[in-house]
Amino acid sequence: MAADPGGDRGRDLAVAPSGRPAHRRSAICRYPGRRLARPGRGARAHRERDPGDERGASSRPLPVRRRSAAVQLRGALVNISIRYLTTYTYDVDVSDSHNALRACPADGNGQTLRRYEVQVDPFARVVSYQDYWGTRVDCFGIVDKHTRLTVVADAEVETTVPPRPQSEGAWPPAAAMEGWYEYLMPSPHVAWDERIRKFGLEATAGVSSAVEAAVAVQRAVGEYLSYESGSTEVGTSVESIMEQQSGVCQDYAHVALAVYRSLGFPARYVSGYLYAVDSSSGEQPEDAGEIDVSTHAWVEVAIPGHGWWALDPTNQLVVGEQHVKIGHGRDYEDVTPLRGVYHGEAEAGGLAVGVKMSRSGLTTHQIEPQPVYRRSQEQQQQQ
Repeated sequence: MAADPGGDRGRDLAVAPSGRPAHRRSAICRYPGRRLARPGRGARAHRERDPGDERGASSRPLPVRRRSAAVQLRGALVNISIRYLTTYTYDVDVSDSHNALRACPADGNGQTLRRYEVQVDPFARVVSYQDYWGTRVDCFGIVDKHTRLTVVADAEVETTVPPRPQSEGAWPPAAAMEGWYEYLMPSPHVAWDERIRKFGLEATAGVSSAVEAAVAVQRAVGEYLSYESGSTEVGTSVESIMEQQSGVCQDYAHVALAVYRSLGFPARYVSGYLYAVDSSSGEQPEDAGEIDVSTHAWVEVAIPGHGWWALDPTNQLVVGEQHVKIGHGRDYEDVTPLRGVYHGEAEAGGLAVGVKMSRSGLTTHQIEPQPVYRRSQEQQQQQ
């Protein structure tokens, strides 16, 4: 079975979604008639901090709840408004700032994008395109000198519970899973050794399906790591995260990806937003107003006979209507929210990142429990 990096449809791995031969691309966007190069002499790079590392209502993981899926999961149709705001300040003038923003909610697979708008100050023309992985990228450049850059992205999106696997999938993964080759290989932030593979083998001991294995790995990673804001950086390796046994949502996702891939399980990194009013209880009042949250990260794993299934290792959740996906890739490097380059001698500066979310039109209904959760609970009782 083959899979499109930009979605769930099958494709020949030798051909990219655009029809061009697949190849490794830089994360630099292209402007009409101009190529944006990597930072050269006199140029400096800037990018946003780790997702989940900003203070906010969702800066901590939701509490793990040992309950059946029938209690955990509800079906819902939710209208969510999002405002993403990033401000860079510099101690001296900079110029020729060129940036790539990935903040737009995805459209499809349980999400419907109703509105999206980007504003940049100082004013800049925004050029948008879809990258290799299917994520919308908004590019803009500011030639004039400036000491402050503000980017605001407003979105309205309708979410619902994503489809649950109708097939539990064979385990261990069949050879056909190699159709997702790009999500089986090491990537800039996801590498593994025998220790990681052993961790995965122990976590999946006794499972009989891909769905069970996916949940087992998620549970093992969530129980092994503790959430600690500021304990890691963007470039912290999976090995280091495992050694210190702590991190933020990005790190939970990277460790989970390493474990999945070490077992021959195609898995990809997802960047998005998580709507949560109370980070200490995880409860979501019906009439919640605007709340401060953070960007979030989770994973999607390939289930034979179904496609991609989204899981949140940080919060031990099956991804639902409270999650808003921006895009996916091999790891954080492919879906960095905002990155760019500028010319100047600025050495010191400031970065402020914030996300505000509100919801309306919430309707809920009970859904059928996931068989894997029910089975896993029975197995634990027998043990």
